[in-house]
Amino acid sequence: QGEVLAEGIRPRDNAYTRSAEDLLDQALSAEGDAEKATLSQQALDAALTGLNEDPDNPKSYFQAALANINLKNYFMADSMFTRAETLHPRYVLETESWRERAWVDAYNEAIVPLNAGDLESAVALFEGANAVYGERYEAFLQLGSVYSRLGRADDAAEAFMTSKGMLEESRVTAMADTALAPVWEEHWGFAQNGLGQALQLSGRFQEAADHFGQMLEATPDDPALIGSLASILSELEMTDSVDALYHNLLNRPGLTEFDFANAGVGLYRIEEYDRAAQAFQSAADLNPLNRDARLNL
Repeated sequence: QGEVLAEGIRPRDNAYTRSAEDLLDQALSAEGDAEKATLSQQALDAALTGLNEDPDNPKSYFQAALANINLKNYFMADSMFTRAETLHPRYVLETESWRERAWVDAYNEAIVPLNAGDLESAVALFEGANAVYGERYEAFLQLGSVYSRLGRADDAAEAFMTSKGMLEESRVTAMADTALAPVWEEHWGFAQNGLGQALQLSGRFQEAADHFGQMLEATPDDPALIGSLASILSELEMTDSVDALYHNLLNRPGLTEFDFANAGVGLYRIEEYDRAAQAFQSAADLNPLNRDARLNL
């Protein structure tokens, strides 16, 4: 990208690097996971022994990183890659692609425990993916969702903020591609809503109000956003603003039973009982089987 990379310390071969390279090659063609893990551990041992003998050899750090990827030790792989890049900056021309491959492996592996409901294991793998390669937003999006489910609202907010920043950087490119644009818009909405909810759950109500306010400026006709902002402003005891938002909302055509029901809850919270009753009645009229609307009414 136009940057001149310093050579630093040139990688050098010795008996240990040759042994590690041979073992890593064998691991690539291993027939099963167990054999691959055994060969990768042997390669790692050879690389680490080489570092004991020659502690400033970038190649041994690079090989140790590759072995750790195979062993799914993504944080250690990142550490080893970083050391190799520090000693020999031009290594980034090789490590970048390896880091992204490791990210793909960790991300795909995390989906298995995520689908099985093992959220802690999924978190560890998504965090490992981001550690080894932090240039893609998808794992941050997943982490935001999983952190929220685990009650880690502040961590969720940070993850959603990071993914949102990355999505903003890719907006122009994505929107110019007819295939990528719908995916980008879906992920953007997920990040935006996830961030607002995480801020609210963490008790950062002013930040949440500012965030949903900005979203509402972009899409002023979204009933769900109006309800979300009104709910947060209730926490801030901004009763007049809440009242104005619900007045705006309830005078819109095409509201669903859920829009009316949510508005009813919000109006009840600010003690606008007559209007709350009207909202719950409207929800019940749209769906006579809406038990909650009738109970609240």
